[in-house]
Amino acid sequence: MKYVLPWNVKMDFMHKARTRLALVVSVLSLAACGVSPTEPETYYKPANTYSSLPAHADTKHVSESMLSALRERNLTATTGFHVLPYRSGRCKASLLYSVTPANMSGLFLNGKDLFSGAYLVLSYNDGDWELTNSRSRTSTIKSISAEDAIEDNLDALRQYELYVRLSGNLDEDALEDLTEIFVEYGMTMPSVIVANSRYHKLIKQSALSSSRLYFDAPAAIEGASFIASTPQQNDVDLIYSYSGNGASNNALQLKNIILESNFNKACNAKGTFVSMPKLNLLAKKRFSDEELVLGLPADADFNQLPVQHKLIAQGKYLNWLGENKAYTLSEKTKDKCLEKNAAQDVRARCAARKRDADSVMQDEKVVFGW
Repeated sequence: MKYVLPWNVKMDFMHKARTRLALVVSVLSLAACGVSPTEPETYYKPANTYSSLPAHADTKHVSESMLSALRERNLTATTGFHVLPYRSGRCKASLLYSVTPANMSGLFLNGKDLFSGAYLVLSYNDGDWELTNSRSRTSTIKSISAEDAIEDNLDALRQYELYVRLSGNLDEDALEDLTEIFVEYGMTMPSVIVANSRYHKLIKQSALSSSRLYFDAPAAIEGASFIASTPQQNDVDLIYSYSGNGASNNALQLKNIILESNFNKACNAKGTFVSMPKLNLLAKKRFSDEELVLGLPADADFNQLPVQHKLIAQGKYLNWLGENKAYTLSEKTKDKCLEKNAAQDVRARCAARKRDADSVMQDEKVVFGW
């Protein structure tokens, strides 16, 4: 037999349940009000963000005012205050970072806004591929396993278009081994392969056939691109393209500059890339570093600011070739309106100028909000 509670008992039960619920909510609310929010023991100022600056700019150790001044000259500063081109597009030719066993760190890790690609020299010796120094003729840096170098630096290498120079006795097995290294680590095939011309046909028939082929020595062939070294700059290699018109001064076109240091020197290879001075340095005045950056000539060495401070006081400055050159400080222009013995017509023009300025200020509309 089903037992049914009387109506008045039901109502009393529901009333007590609502009362208990309200009591629980009140207690929880009071408990929450009694807990103060936790605060950090030390206040840390939020770090500035510079979304428009290149990846190689050092926003942690270089002041915002200095980065701003450098930017106006097409420059920026990286770790250790090394002044570098702002972006690769500011240079007259695109830059390739020369990767060696000793420099796969530092600027290489965040130079994507400065370099258009990375240049690696891979040598095939005794059945193994090795990463060697591109200037092995003048360096004692030991080669390392190409596979280890790629595995340890995948994130950095993936930033760049790869230019790979191949050396050694190449055959089908050598090219197959190299292809397997790139495939195993999810790397795209090199955009460009630089090799001796006798291996070009073999490379075209391999899995590396998608790579553009450049010659490893000057080649007077229509449309050919080749690498060359210059005796004057043994720390820089150049990539040229040949137009085929030997009678023309423009038969050779500089395409890329390969280097691992001295980036300003490389950028100046086809003309000064630094913009013209933004202010005149005034005589008999102590300059801040920012003012010096804005006022030095375009061919100055901006990595030597302490030296420039001393030289400017002597009417000189240091250019990027290491030469001391004459610098004439501009004299401060006197304001004739402030002269006590100014002529009457000068005073009249000054008064009119002041009235015009005051009128502009009074008539200016200021809008707050949107």
